[in-house]
Amino acid sequence: FLMDVTQSKRSLELLKGIVNLSRPLGLSVTVEGVETFEQLKILALEVKPDLVQGFLFGSALSASGIETMSSTVWPFAKEIKSARRAARG
Repeated sequence: FLMDVTQSKRSLELLKGIVNLSRPLGLSVTVEGVETFEQLKILALEVKPDLVQGFLFGSALSASGIETMSSTVWPFAKEIKSARRAARG
């Protein structure tokens, strides 16, 4: 149902609700099935899960692959940082 997150407000609101209900219970949320940058952008800006995974990131990685990926700057990283700063006030 994540594939609808870019097109379905209902799917987006459901994901937000799951994350918001899980945090007070001390649970972390991993969103699976992330396949596009647009999905990742929406998740990062609006849903804010603890972790994401999916084919956007490729198949399983070695430790060196993870290090390389974690140092990569996503095309919209500045936009996410700006939105987080604005949300903090």
